[in-house]
Amino acid sequence: MDPIQQVQAEIDRIPLEQVNAAIQHRRAVDRTFIVRCVVYLYVASIAVAGLYLVIRGICSPEDRFKDISELIKIGVIPILTLVVGYYFGTEQR
Repeated sequence: MDPIQQVQAEIDRIPLEQVNAAIQHRRAVDRTFIVRCVVYLYVASIAVAGLYLVIRGICSPEDRFKDISELIKIGVIPILTLVVGYYFGTEQR
């Protein structure tokens, strides 16, 4: 028997339910990885912004909190909301 036919015969013996379960599991793992990366990025950006505010507050009496908070609101929160919303929206199916 040809090796290709041998592999095809083995594939045909696998139940379709197992294949579907494996596909769903892989998709869930991929979504979880993406969400984790985005959440870690969000936490890191908050930590960097906080560190910047502390250093800037020590070195200068100017109020920079307004600028940093606007940056976080405009740049980071929408991305976090999109990714987490997508994750939980597709996880419910």
